Amino acid sequence: MKPEGSQVIHGVEDSYWWYVGMRSIFLSLLDGHYQAGSDLKILDAGCGTGAMLSHLTSYGQVVGVDISSEAILLARKRDVQGCELTQSSITDLPFEDGAFDLVTSFDVICCIDDYGPAFQELSRVLRTGGRVVINLPAYNPLLSEHDLAVHNKRRYTKADVTQEAERVGLTVERVAHANTLLFPIAAAVRVAKKVPAKSASEARSDLRTLPPVINRSLAQVLFLERRLLQKVDLPFGLSVICVARK
Repeated sequence: MKPEGSQVIHGVEDSYWWYVGMRSIFLSLLDGHYQAGSDLKILDAGCGTGAMLSHLTSYGQVVGVDISSEAILLARKRDVQGCELTQSSITDLPFEDGAFDLVTSFDVICCIDDYGPAFQELSRVLRTGGRVVINLPAYNPLLSEHDLAVHNKRRYTKADVTQEAERVGLTVERVAHANTLLFPIAAAVRVAKKVPAKSASEARSDLRTLPPVINRSLAQVLFLERRLLQKVDLPFGLSVICVARK
């Protein structure tokens, strides 16, 4: 991610509908397994500019890592209590085997060309009985200019994520889609805006400031999905979420 890209994300991720809604879904999955004050040792692998960190600290002590020095600098500005930050690639984590009870990764592995070592490292630093919770963009045919701008190398199916998790010794407890209700419209737009023949430096992401009423309405759609996912698995969607145990 370019430094200016980190600045853009830092400026919007606390309020932009997609970040707000997907965080609520992600945290709802955690609530199905853990309670506040669980005193877990947690790794946020690819913490970016740190919007997830304060939410994770309610479950325990958090370490955030990111390969971007600019992202780590912006995350430090949040001054999240109970959180340590380290610059590192998630394909070469500077931690001992079995160091964490919970590892989270929110749309990060998709930015790596060779994603196999990333799955391997997340499993390696997880203790026996611990969990990995991963969010990734879905369906490679939907790669668009936005993916190019945010350095997404590929998108995934549920089968892709399940296969990689099992390959590194994890047992998949749940793999589901999210961002389903908006999928038909979003997919049509993505197909219409296929990856152009331009460099990542020229590509533009979909992040745009929206009128507050539209931003709130879109977030409410994802809040509805959060409630649905507490009861059923959604059959398709723009994101894949996996919960796996070691």
